[in-house]
Amino acid sequence: MKIVKDINKLIIKNVIEIVLVLGFVFLASHLWSSKNAQDFLASIASFRNLNYTDFMVENPIDYSMFPMRDEDAMKKLKPCIIKVINGTYTSENYILILRINKKSTMDYHFLHIGINDEVYSLNDLEQIEETEELLFVLAKDSIVGNTKNYEIRLWLNTLAGNEMQGKDLIMRFDLINGITQV
Repeated sequence: MKIVKDINKLIIKNVIEIVLVLGFVFLASHLWSSKNAQDFLASIASFRNLNYTDFMVENPIDYSMFPMRDEDAMKKLKPCIIKVINGTYTSENYILILRINKKSTMDYHFLHIGINDEVYSLNDLEQIEETEELLFVLAKDSIVGNTKNYEIRLWLNTLAGNEMQGKDLIMRFDLINGITQV
């Protein structure tokens, strides 16, 4: 009798184990095929494409522009501060750009820009043309675990006539993140 009881206990134990394993397999296959699980796995797979670098603009550009000498503009104009921020230990390349909408009535050829202590004509900066905007490269750099500040001033050069003062300039700053290096 004892042997029969032991065999019955062993059979019950094995049946319970089989039911639990089948339940686990069913639950795992259901979770695997669910949308949330696929989204979770896709986010894990795209980890290398995450960007940890961002930027913020303080003291936006003063749009009441008038022709100025470079020296005067660098001394008198209040700089727009752009902070490129990466608070992680992941090194990223970035490109800081100025986007000027093609619907702007102001001729960008007359614009000078001060980046920190350097003065440039927009004509001299690397330029990328898109359908609706012109992109001017202000800085190419990499960053890891800190903040980099850029002081930006924008003005009309002395070759611009007074008629340029009433023109519209539709512009904004942007940051293009490069490849994450782990």
